Amino acid sequence: MNRRLLNYLSALLLFSVLLSGLARADVFITEIADPNNDSGARYVELYNNGAEAVDFSAGWALQRWTNANTDPQTAVALTGTIPAGGFYIISPNGSEFSTVYGKDANQDIGTGGPADSNGDDNIALLDASGTIVDLFGVPGEDGSGTAHEFEDGRAERVATVTAGANPWVASEWNIDNDSGGGDGAQDAPAGFDPGAWIGAPVGDAPPAISNVQRNILIPGADDNTTVTADVTDDSGLTKVELRYMVNDGTPVVVSMTNTSGDSYSAEIPASAYVSGDRVAYWIHAEDDAAQNNENSQDHFVAGTIDIGSLHSVDANGRSIYMRYYVKISGTATVGSGTFSSSSLDVYFQDATGGINLFKQGADSIVFTLGNAYTVSGKIDQYNGKLEIIPDNAGTDVVDNGAGTVPLPLVKTIAEILAAPETYEGMLLKIVDATVTSGSWPSAGNSTNLTISDDGSKNTLTMRIDSDTDIDGSNEGTYPVTVTGIVGQYDYSSPHTSGYQILPRSTADLEWTPSAITGLIINEIMASNDAAFADENGEYDDWIEIYNANNYSVNIGGLYLTDDLGEPTQVQVPATAPDTTTIPAGGFLVLWADKQSEQGVLHLEFKLSSGGEQVGLAQVLGNDTTFIDSLTFGPQWADTSYGYISDGSGDRAYFNPATPGETNANGIVVVGIRETPNPAITDYHLAQNFPNPFNPATTIEFSVPVAGHATLTVFSITGQKAAVLLDKEVSAGTVTVNWDASHLASGVYFYELKSGPYSAVKKMLLTK
Repeated sequence: MNRRLLNYLSALLLFSVLLSGLARADVFITEIADPNNDSGARYVELYNNGAEAVDFSAGWALQRWTNANTDPQTAVALTGTIPAGGFYIISPNGSEFSTVYGKDANQDIGTGGPADSNGDDNIALLDASGTIVDLFGVPGEDGSGTAHEFEDGRAERVATVTAGANPWVASEWNIDNDSGGGDGAQDAPAGFDPGAWIGAPVGDAPPAISNVQRNILIPGADDNTTVTADVTDDSGLTKVELRYMVNDGTPVVVSMTNTSGDSYSAEIPASAYVSGDRVAYWIHAEDDAAQNNENSQDHFVAGTIDIGSLHSVDANGRSIYMRYYVKISGTATVGSGTFSSSSLDVYFQDATGGINLFKQGADSIVFTLGNAYTVSGKIDQYNGKLEIIPDNAGTDVVDNGAGTVPLPLVKTIAEILAAPETYEGMLLKIVDATVTSGSWPSAGNSTNLTISDDGSKNTLTMRIDSDTDIDGSNEGTYPVTVTGIVGQYDYSSPHTSGYQILPRSTADLEWTPSAITGLIINEIMASNDAAFADENGEYDDWIEIYNANNYSVNIGGLYLTDDLGEPTQVQVPATAPDTTTIPAGGFLVLWADKQSEQGVLHLEFKLSSGGEQVGLAQVLGNDTTFIDSLTFGPQWADTSYGYISDGSGDRAYFNPATPGETNANGIVVVGIRETPNPAITDYHLAQNFPNPFNPATTIEFSVPVAGHATLTVFSITGQKAAVLLDKEVSAGTVTVNWDASHLASGVYFYELKSGPYSAVKKMLLTK
């Protein structure tokens, strides 16, 4: 071959490459879908705006940057051909896509890749040379909370786009997501349209099907089901049919009647199904140009069905009732607010199985533990976990009143793993489990611990949810007996692993008893005339316990006594952990009122104002140990006695007292003593003694008539430093012993006000 011919062929090849480069931008991304985080319904849609078909097998690919990663995943090759003016749909699971949308995707590229995004990733289309010809998002930036988040929704190209873009152009996209972006559909298949785009030119189009409805959301076994739809065509319709099948059987065809305008109607007779049957139906329409169209299938289960049946799964771990509307009944095993404070995320079960009831944002719905419920909604799965999602939680969740919380089934981990889908959603108990990996969560954090009950032969994830009271609580001594809901979190298909047990509260963890430390009898009041009332408005003796630990401690099951020779005099009930748990660094007040019928914090003994003992004890096996104890002397009325610094150091008297809060906020006094004397005829404020003083001094005053009196200390700048007395006093002499350890050295003034009398004197604190 001569040199001239070679040069000609080289130039021709270069021209072809350049031409291909010019055409490559004609293919671009028109939609990325994540319907309600349903991996089976996700897809990426490509559109060819050019005049020629493009063979993707020449080296075209999709690529994803997950979350905020700056390095992309390995690009996934595309293999088919996209026609001119046509679409190419890429799915992470072709069989599930077909079930959802009633049509096949062009290519199934598997889970975990660029067609399987949950809405916060960045995705690129690469041409045969490896060049990015279209980009969605910003590589290196997590999409959550940004303009390119499409979680639980979709990103769709605006109609005016004619070519791909790199870098990403936000104005080219319409976004719908669960954070308030857009107002489009979030549940597939309704509102999602793989293979159609608002910017594609319209010619002679096939029939359009819309507004498909049935007269009853979930028909009873004796109800006929009337299906209506609007069907239109740009020319003329030749056929409109309702097609349905029962339990995946042979489709039945029923001609639809034109009732008015574009509206058509047909009926699925009650004779076609019995209670518990799965019914799928769709509309088929043809026009005079021999074009046809079918909408996505709609599904319902006739009558009612038991919950256990809904756990029937295929080889991919997907329920065969996926996307079917059902009506089920059961008893609540998890109440609202347990696993989520922002959504309705609860569980209930019948005699055959359990299920998660979920509704995004429906946190105002009260779902009560132990009540019986009937729920209507659509069956879905979230990372393998079976859930029922009501259309309207306010009307589709019916409270049937008080029921009985099912007792947890006691199962070994091996038994659970042998039939995990059977137990998923149910309340189970695992006895004597130990942790093989993972760390106990601090407050506000969720975590996964791996547990075993047979020496690590079989293991299961124990999920600690930060919405419970478990995170930040005391990790007891293993082994632990765990009660909880069996859940599942398996991100990729097949959804046959990732099973978990989810304890609902600290009450679901029965620890091997261990010695409790760090609980302090921090403050007591043995003569409460009018200082601090209980929830019934009664002024009773009280004991304050301080938790000096950096974790919560439940005192349920511990003992309190006013006689150290009888350490187990009164046991704190273990039935109300929400009430008897003291947070880290927190305080709990118990009432020594001999009225235990008033609640778990009321003790069946009283304190003596003449002085006695108080003890907090724990029983471990055959041993009884005092966690803390206190012996105190005579007490002043409405004056408490406790540590100046919470939990340690010197003790002192406080007036006012500080029940349920740090003693640092109290006013330290040695005591207040009233000596009634009707012979007193004049008001008098004496000079404090000693003066100067360090750190304690005594102030005495007299009043001729009973009445309200205040004794206040001010700094030399006029700022209030302490209120030593603010109460009704009898005619006579009042003696106040004050400890000023918490104040700085200097000159102070003390002022008495009582009736018409007011007097001020000066004193000096030296340290």
